[in-house]
Amino acid sequence: MCGDVNTAHKEIDLARPKQNEKISGFLPEERAWMDKFLAAGYLDTFRIFNPEGGNYSWWSMRTGARKRNVGWRLDYFFCK
Repeated sequence: MCGDVNTAHKEIDLARPKQNEKISGFLPEERAWMDKFLAAGYLDTFRIFNPEGGNYSWWSMRTGARKRNVGWRLDYFFCK
């Protein structure tokens, strides 16, 4: 399964996790859904090959965030 799930799973998946704890896309219940999905045997293929942070798939165009690499990883490729 692949696509934009509009959720950053772990703190490593966004540039500013503490500032976004109460923002949709990083809410505890959204992240818990991803925990359950992965517990069902799915693998986050990107994270297997890229264990470090700083890799994102979305940046706000309004703030010029891409130039500063202040982004979120919202797009995933899962396999089972």
